[in-house]
Amino acid sequence: MGFSVDGVDFGLWEIQHEEFPQDRQACSHKIKRCAAKYLIVLSTSEAKCLQIVGPEKGGVTDNTMMKNSGILEKLVEAGKVCSGDLGFRMKEIEFQKVMSLPDYMDEKELHQFKTRMRLRQETFNSRLKFFRTLSETFEYGFTKHELVLHAVAVTVQYQMDLGSPIFDV
Repeated sequence: MGFSVDGVDFGLWEIQHEEFPQDRQACSHKIKRCAAKYLIVLSTSEAKCLQIVGPEKGGVTDNTMMKNSGILEKLVEAGKVCSGDLGFRMKEIEFQKVMSLPDYMDEKELHQFKTRMRLRQETFNSRLKFFRTLSETFEYGFTKHELVLHAVAVTVQYQMDLGSPIFDV
């Protein structure tokens, strides 16, 4: 498995709906308010953030974002496998072959490997949220949030490269 993927939500100022007082599609079930959602793809062989997909409204599922991003098709073409949490369960057989999800029927070593990959992913996500601009409610919309997230991700990547790496899998 060369990659791990996880969805992460960041609080965002509430988006106005055209008709209703609240846009339910913009609300995240994880943080219980309006959010910008991203998929973060990490390498398992080295401490590198490979791709950031998003932003989407907080109500979009990780599964839907993964299907719409085109990552699954690239994995199928390359014959690679990506690890994720149970939010990436899919009905399509060809996509099930490239997503390695937690399974209690796995051997002990494989189960521990997948667990460490998910914990590593969460460590990276928490480093992103360590920055105040991403830990508090962002007030300036999706486009500026994307710029801020990319700037913070580059900063976190530099930190990992220069002496504060996330643990090895």
